[in-house]
Amino acid sequence: MTDTARIQIEVTQEQAHAIAKALDTYTRICIGQFDFLADLFRDGTISIARRSSEEGERVLASPQQCNRIEELLNAIKAEIGHPSNGSNGIGHPDVSITAHRSYETYKALSQVLANLRDPNPMLRGVSYDGLLVRYTDDPAPKVSVN
Repeated sequence: MTDTARIQIEVTQEQAHAIAKALDTYTRICIGQFDFLADLFRDGTISIARRSSEEGERVLASPQQCNRIEELLNAIKAEIGHPSNGSNGIGHPDVSITAHRSYETYKALSQVLANLRDPNPMLRGVSYDGLLVRYTDDPAPKVSVN
């Protein structure tokens, strides 16, 4: 396969939302927004592992576990030189090319999903902006609905 090959993926709207969340999460991790991960524990997106002998409902983190997870994530941020409330911006020169590609793809996909959800919103959020600023020399990602 050459570097110029274009790949199409056909997915449902729900799968596209999952892809968008994955792209957003990866981008945030790459720029150092680890506190975003704490939110995924708090809202139940990430569950706590249960013993292999346990069955039943997913096990969610307790408030105490969420606080401890947040402390640990802040320690990681401090270790790599970020304050607890800071991170690199997407345009920072230390951000990897894969994070830039992820961001650009996310912006293109989130615009299409926003327009699907509500083509004429009273207030247009950033999801409607699409890919305004480029960080790679790659061909722009194209997202459409069939």
